[in-house]
Amino acid sequence: MLAQTIINTYMMRSFFLDTVLDDASRMAYKHARIHNNHKTNKDLVGFDADEHYHGFILPYFSSNSIKLLGTNDYSKGNTKGIVAGFHTLKDIGMLGAYVGTEEANMDTKDYFSLKMQTVYAGLKYSNILLEDEIKEAFFKFHTKAAYTKNDVQKFVDKGKREANGNTDTYGYGASIGTGMNFYLDGADNIITPEVSLNYEGGFTKAFSMHGDGALNHERYYKSELNLFSSTASLKWLNKWHPQISTSFEAGARINFNPEVESRVNFANLKASETLDLPRTYQYASASLIFSLAEDLEMSFNYNGTFANNSHSHTGFLQFDFIF
Repeated sequence: MLAQTIINTYMMRSFFLDTVLDDASRMAYKHARIHNNHKTNKDLVGFDADEHYHGFILPYFSSNSIKLLGTNDYSKGNTKGIVAGFHTLKDIGMLGAYVGTEEANMDTKDYFSLKMQTVYAGLKYSNILLEDEIKEAFFKFHTKAAYTKNDVQKFVDKGKREANGNTDTYGYGASIGTGMNFYLDGADNIITPEVSLNYEGGFTKAFSMHGDGALNHERYYKSELNLFSSTASLKWLNKWHPQISTSFEAGARINFNPEVESRVNFANLKASETLDLPRTYQYASASLIFSLAEDLEMSFNYNGTFANNSHSHTGFLQFDFIF
């Protein structure tokens, strides 16, 4: 149950961040097109990278629910965090970087609570393959890493006895993809389909539980994550007014090998099980965007991530600016 909660929370966070960071890249391309009114890749790359960067700041809050395998119980909780980064255009293409931090608290009634404090960072690269006045095709590459400190508290006899433990989770991943921006009305009406191949890896270190609620020997062995998946998405951005735009996006991620091994030792009785993770994750998002100044936008956003027996609802603000 602990491993399932840790892994599912990690996967939903990763999927959410991949989605919003791809959107930040699209906004950077849009601003580059507006500022340059370009018609060729050379004009786009000519965007003054030494003086102009496309930055973003994104605070978010999520409500999460995960149904525990083989039970009727749920692990529920919330996540709050913030991520910030930038994109810049160079001769070799668009480069991006970001850092973020978050705190997640998940609880299962009368059984356990889990506090996860995470820091993460990543690098992005993309470039245009071909373009004309109404469309551009691009490819992208993304690599990332994360560290999570997990504090575990277990309850026995409805809280009459407790046990505590802590462990660390290290995550890393990479993806490569391609997509197209269709400019139906200049930069005021854009449709973007994308596809990508993804790898999510990581491990949680072995740890033991201590306290009067722990078994004589209660140890959770190291668990590893090596997941391969594919993602497809479609986004529509439309400007309704010089200061007001909306965007809608939907997509899905298919896991090719959604199984993780978990091993434990309870009172010198070793056991192992295979955790069946969701085969697919689906998401939908919507944004209301306000242009506050020529180089500053603020948006109110919703993102919902859904899978078999688990879901996450996230609200977030996003500030996009050029500096």
